[in-house]
Amino acid sequence: GHYAGGTDLTISGSNFGTSDYDAAAFVGGDVCASTTWVSDSSIICETPPAPGWGAGDVLDCEFGVCGMDFAVVVEVGGQVADENAAFIYSCGCVDGSGVCLDATYIGGVFDDWVCDDVDECVGGTGGSMVANCDSDATCSNTWGSFTCECDFGFDDDSASTDGTSCVDWDECVDSLYPNTCHGHATCTNTAGSFTCSPCDEGYSGDGVNCVVDDQCLLPTYRLQGYSTPDATFSSLFGGDAAYAVSAISYGLRPFPGGWVPDATDENPFMVMDTGSVQKIRGVGTQGRGDGSSPPQWVASFNVSVSNDGTSWTPVDDGATFIGNVGDGDAVVQNDFGAVVTARYVRIEPVNFEDHICMRAGVYIERGGPGECGANAACLDTSPALTCACDAGYTGDGLVCVPS
Repeated sequence: GHYAGGTDLTISGSNFGTSDYDAAAFVGGDVCASTTWVSDSSIICETPPAPGWGAGDVLDCEFGVCGMDFAVVVEVGGQVADENAAFIYSCGCVDGSGVCLDATYIGGVFDDWVCDDVDECVGGTGGSMVANCDSDATCSNTWGSFTCECDFGFDDDSASTDGTSCVDWDECVDSLYPNTCHGHATCTNTAGSFTCSPCDEGYSGDGVNCVVDDQCLLPTYRLQGYSTPDATFSSLFGGDAAYAVSAISYGLRPFPGGWVPDATDENPFMVMDTGSVQKIRGVGTQGRGDGSSPPQWVASFNVSVSNDGTSWTPVDDGATFIGNVGDGDAVVQNDFGAVVTARYVRIEPVNFEDHICMRAGVYIERGGPGECGANAACLDTSPALTCACDAGYTGDGLVCVPS
């Protein structure tokens, strides 16, 4: 029993009396805190504190040994039992830090008990100690204690960030933990994660990658024979022009580099000039595509547009768009909530992998300047795209005149 006493010890024997004769019981010479007569062969002793406990006996809670035994004596009507038993006290296994541990009986000459660690993660011996980790946290047992850590997909909301209170991230609205759903798929939050719906009508893909079915909506730089517009940047890494995307490599062409802002740039951005006011449907982005280790890409970003390059309007009320996730060379298409009319498009990175490195382009609405000419339409004749003059006009699709 515990060294502090208080254990109900049933003592069995004989001649304890056919009625209560004020039987008394002693443990180690100390009288029981209370003695209850049960029958001629049984009395119950509430054990006193262990006599002399902590006096330096080698069996006191030292060196991991935590048990010692004392003689149990019964006295009835002034007569003392001539056959005694022993009662073993255990120290309760309290180590130097005051953390309660289990005790294991190992027997031996002195009926020793040895302190063992309690695995609170499984509830201890007989459920004696249970970790208070949140149900959405992982418990890890340590010697004499345990730790809790909120599972991936959950934030630690506890006062001491100890994993006792975990709340779900809503990846569908939280830009700190963005989802990977495409702009033309719907994100649904789940406990610790999220799901992406199939791509919207007019798009094909798995909800993470969606490609417009009508290839005429691809960026102008993907069309035949068209050069790409120039781009300007808030800064370049080390001021080195090698970290700019040149006019000839700009956009989503197979060019492994990309724009890298200076490390001191606190508000980096990239501005694309489409050359004239356009009907802009969205943007496309890529990361660094030369197999760099660690990989580099922009994971999320905001977009603003302007007609004069000075006054800027946030797209979709400042919405955060999802960029590359897991693949720096994949083309990620993000369409705006509605087509905007503007000349300049500015991309402002929010989150990134290792370092900002980005290639980008603009999706132009069909029929806008820079694609097919006036009085002409784009035709998706996959794998090639062609421009054809409207009925009543003749030409090559770039220049059409009345027939």
